[in-house]
Amino acid sequence: MTSPVDKYLPWNPDAKGIVTTESGVQYIVVKEGPKDGKKPVSSDRVSVHYDGRLPTGEKFDSSLDRGSPAEFRLDQVIPGWTIGLQEMSEGDEFVFYIPNRFAYGQQARGNVIKAGDDLVFYVSLLGIVEPKKSDAAAWAKYYPWNPELLEVQKTDSGLQYIILKSGDAAGQPPVGGQLVVVHYEGRLADTGELFDSSYQRGDPEVFPSNQLISGWVEALAMMKPGDHWMLYIPSELGYGEQGTPGGPIPPNTALQFEVELLDVMR
Repeated sequence: MTSPVDKYLPWNPDAKGIVTTESGVQYIVVKEGPKDGKKPVSSDRVSVHYDGRLPTGEKFDSSLDRGSPAEFRLDQVIPGWTIGLQEMSEGDEFVFYIPNRFAYGQQARGNVIKAGDDLVFYVSLLGIVEPKKSDAAAWAKYYPWNPELLEVQKTDSGLQYIILKSGDAAGQPPVGGQLVVVHYEGRLADTGELFDSSYQRGDPEVFPSNQLISGWVEALAMMKPGDHWMLYIPSELGYGEQGTPGGPIPPNTALQFEVELLDVMR
């Protein structure tokens, strides 16, 4: 598959149109987006298509080949990306030359990137992704938990749940400890006190599906990607008599969670 980066390889740092930043990261504008496109800052989450090469042209990664854009926060990637993408606006397409000190330095990466390699990327900034928020309406409706509601489903273990939204019926739940990508918010069932929220952090979490509290393991084994549930987890399926030493979950405490299963990594 051809890529817009191909015409700029091998990289020529003196080619017409190349801009060199103070850091030494270079770029060339392939295409400009709309004039009203926003520029991301380092704490923003972005959606991009990209194609990564060595300066000689050898490919090491490409979302274009996969046909699926990538999402990440700018301060969670190599420094060259953090620096470079802040030069872009939504809809822009750039090709970047990233010196190794702003890439992986003297560490090899995978089968292609060797220690000390500089990198070249074609990047299309599709947009700045607004962080997902927890479902305030669902919490207002279902907290405090009422086990007598018709929509509450119960399992033999004592787990209770409400299906807020269903994903693809053809999807498959995780098996054998597959990694799951989830957004969630957890509160103490007795008081409503918030003790953990990936929504507040702005990024989903990735967990092995079988290495969590029992209530989560049971629920995830029934959920399919795209499912969005509210869970009531009794103490014995949560942190039990111990709670979490030092807090925030006291001993013998039931928990309530909002959980979105975004993906199962197969």
